[in-house]
Amino acid sequence: MKFGVPHITFLLITGSMLVGCSKTSMPEKYEPERAAEAAIEAYDTNQDGQIDAEEMAACAALESSLERIDTNQDGVLDADEISARIASYDNMSKYIVAETVVEDKKRPVSGAEITFEMEEFVGEGLPRFVGTTGIAGIVLPDSDPPGLLGFPLGFYRVTVVAQGKTHAFGAELADDVPTVSSMKFEIP
Repeated sequence: MKFGVPHITFLLITGSMLVGCSKTSMPEKYEPERAAEAAIEAYDTNQDGQIDAEEMAACAALESSLERIDTNQDGVLDADEISARIASYDNMSKYIVAETVVEDKKRPVSGAEITFEMEEFVGEGLPRFVGTTGIAGIVLPDSDPPGLLGFPLGFYRVTVVAQGKTHAFGAELADDVPTVSSMKFEIP
């Protein structure tokens, strides 16, 4: 089949539009040092260069990942530890497929709306993931904007709206998180 100039121009414009539409704002590679500095700036309220237990309470995602990030096991996080953790993602899968389970007193909660949003210190303009649990209390959240095959690795703020109440959680999604393929959130 031969293509003339008008056909080629149409194909190039259409192709570039499709590529533009399918792209998300996901970085090809995270910037660990920049993210670590942003985390310290956001959560180190006493400005001692580290995030202690009290400060970590403001970031449930970091708090839930303390044992994986805190390499010297002193109970606080510094920029080097956060940077090293984010840099370790380079040796892991690019995306994680994970179902989410919402329970109340070990019982499945249907109709719970769940939202995963990447912590701001990781980067700006990153996609979020949303979904509503079915009768078994399970959902596989979809990306917003659509098109991602799974969650990008990283630290997430998780919001669950169920039974008329809003609940906040944090989660790190990475290959070495033991419960990553089936995350469970117990609402109080």
